[in-house]
Amino acid sequence: IQYTIDSVLQDPAGRQLLCEALYLYGVMLIIIELYVPGSIRERLIIAYYRCYGKEEKSSNFDEICNLFRSTGKPFHLPPVRMQ
Repeated sequence: IQYTIDSVLQDPAGRQLLCEALYLYGVMLIIIELYVPGSIRERLIIAYYRCYGKEEKSSNFDEICNLFRSTGKPFHLPPVRMQ
């Protein structure tokens, strides 16, 4: 079954799911940027390539590389208070 964005947005539950999916995607990007150092990102890309990159069907390798590429934007975590 295939859906288009228009057909998903017509259903209230579909709108809710689409909003939640975009929110979670953003959270994943922020978590990767904050907590996954560059050497680990590189290892994840290599592991993905070794598992899926050799298949002809895998056209997502460029998207995976873009996902793990650092934005270079400085993020500052708030100080943690120990209680």
